[in-house]
Amino acid sequence: MKQILIITFAFLLFTTPLFAQVQESGVLYLWEISEEKIWKSFGDDETQQKYKGEIKDGKPDGLGIRLFLDGTKYMGQWQAGQKHGQGTLSFADGERLTGEWREDKEWNIIKYDADGRLKDKYVEGVKLVNNRKAGVLFFRQEQDIWGWYESGDEVKDYKYVGEVENGKPNGWGLFTYPSGEMYEGEYKDGKTHGQGSFNYPDGKRGVGEFSENKPWNVTEFDNESNIIGEYLEGVLKVEIIEEGILFTYKEDGKWIWLENGDVGDGGKYEGQIENEKPNGRGSLIYRNGTRYVGEFKEGRWNGEGTFTFPDGEKWVGEFSKDAPWNISWYDKDGKIIAKWSDGVKQ
Repeated sequence: MKQILIITFAFLLFTTPLFAQVQESGVLYLWEISEEKIWKSFGDDETQQKYKGEIKDGKPDGLGIRLFLDGTKYMGQWQAGQKHGQGTLSFADGERLTGEWREDKEWNIIKYDADGRLKDKYVEGVKLVNNRKAGVLFFRQEQDIWGWYESGDEVKDYKYVGEVENGKPNGWGLFTYPSGEMYEGEYKDGKTHGQGSFNYPDGKRGVGEFSENKPWNVTEFDNESNIIGEYLEGVLKVEIIEEGILFTYKEDGKWIWLENGDVGDGGKYEGQIENEKPNGRGSLIYRNGTRYVGEFKEGRWNGEGTFTFPDGEKWVGEFSKDAPWNISWYDKDGKIIAKWSDGVKQ
């Protein structure tokens, strides 16, 4: 069954250019070996912390989600295995920290309690105490001019509840739209500016840094907390991703791909799809027990990947058109048996 995820995540009143990009992703598990924590591509969902997202050099790098065993989860940006960039750390009791992280530490962060009330704030790594005056303001258009007012219509007007200075939102606050959207975060001179979260009625949200009423460095999530996009310095990276399951069998020397079938016919594929063939990253299990996990192009192994035999031997490296290209062949004990260089076996 195919599932097509198309980003239509657009902020009200925001105008953004669209750029297409597809990122490589995978799953890692956290191992503790001799007091050292190491990420590996295999593990146990019940006993180990799990990461799902972009990977570089065997570590979380880019956008991803880390799931802790106690129900805590971090969703956001990573660099070299550490929280680094925009993200949200959510605890099982409902408390959460959201904003900018640097090298696994709070940098520009807002901490909420389980009811969404502000508890703490970090600015450039320093924990601050917030003591601005709180108030209620309404935002509406009068005589073609938008402005902030101390009274208004609870149904028709935009409403702000939070810190106020000089008659405008300044500091931390909650802004609700008549249509049900909601922004919760920092303001400066009446505009969204700083760390915050923009939430939609259907559960989608954008979390991160805003600048003058526009998303600046913001990560977007669907209603199941899957990452679906990212703003970098005001530019939206858009992915059009089709993921699903295909079945394959060989006919007249060619592999045929179908939406319905059985692994016993030839093989079963799960991953990214384009033009009804594997394209992007995925896994393919053949009926004889062999497995390929990695990159595909037009239904063929093409790019980085791993081909595993039933006895545990592996081909690891770069493939081209279903064949080894720059590959190391390992036995089941991890010793190199042979190599390919530019398609030639050494």
